Amino acid sequence: LGFTALIDGNSKPFRMDRDGRHKTDLTKNSNGFAYGFSSSPDGSRISYHENYQVYLADADGSNRVHVQTGHPFVFVPSWSPDGTALVYAARTAPGEPFRIFVARADGSGRQQLTSQKAGSDRAPVWSPDGTRIAFVSDRDGGFPELYLMNAGGTGVKRLTTNALIDANPSWSPDGTRVVFERCCENGTSDLFTVDVTTRAEIGV
Repeated sequence: LGFTALIDGNSKPFRMDRDGRHKTDLTKNSNGFAYGFSSSPDGSRISYHENYQVYLADADGSNRVHVQTGHPFVFVPSWSPDGTALVYAARTAPGEPFRIFVARADGSGRQQLTSQKAGSDRAPVWSPDGTRIAFVSDRDGGFPELYLMNAGGTGVKRLTTNALIDANPSWSPDGTRVVFERCCENGTSDLFTVDVTTRAEIGV
């Protein structure tokens, strides 16, 4: 199992057995602040975000490489279903909004997918079939909501509308729904799913 934990003031990705034993620090770095752990579809590689940059490594944390995205501020990458590309949120300069980019797993072939003038786009995740990307944005003002677009950046549509914070999207295996965190009605976070076609929501 892979997860991120805050240890001695530093956030790091870890891996452990399903019974909780053999916890391993995958960064082997005591000074970095790393999170956004994600495994490649075949489980052989991991990606994570450390100090505003993207890193890849083997599943055990070895052979770590810095992905040269060309951006100074990069947030949480997500693997494409075929494991050949990463989608991520990045700033091109200080003070600029975060926008969505895609690149090959080695950082080459960068393509900007969103170009909104206001607000920031974050937390992009590919659909299981690789044709769509769900993401979070406050581009329309107010708190962040869920949005959906085609994998090439076209056809952006809003999935949720409310006065709370929607975050951390993840797709259902069949690609029909997105599960997400909604914060903070009554001071707590709750899980919801939204149908990507009808926008119908269900509390989990």
